[in-house]
Amino acid sequence: PCDFFSAMIELKLPVLGICGGHELLAHLIAKHYAIGKVPRVIAANPSGKHEPLTVADNPLEFQWHIDDPGALEHGKYLFAGLPARFPVWIYHIHQVHTLPPHCISLGGTKQTPQGAISFAPPGSQNPLMFGVQFHPELSPATTRRAIFSNFTLLCDDKA
Repeated sequence: PCDFFSAMIELKLPVLGICGGHELLAHLIAKHYAIGKVPRVIAANPSGKHEPLTVADNPLEFQWHIDDPGALEHGKYLFAGLPARFPVWIYHIHQVHTLPPHCISLGGTKQTPQGAISFAPPGSQNPLMFGVQFHPELSPATTRRAIFSNFTLLCDDKA
């Protein structure tokens, strides 16, 4: 049987996991690389409540870890052109608690510290897969345009 995750790595196809896709990506990476361990990647939000609680609480402020050289280098593939703090639309009850192997935390919100991750396959310095715990498609226009434009450029570079 074909292993989708392995095929994506072998074909060097960029992936952007959004919200539940972020959680799934973290789970697949941990499962694939944490052999012999039971990865604890996805867990309920510690507050037990959805974040944010109301539509009025959106958008939330995402903080990109530009002070971390690894996060800045990997984050530019998604966040180039955005400031260190920018608005995002978040609505979830689950989150990635443990950074999976071969991943870098790119930033997060107050309640969701692993709000964006990048994955570079072993032996590569360049990120191939990204996960964001927020919804860029619903976020303010500047955020949405920057993220999708940057990811599209990454896809074009891989084509």
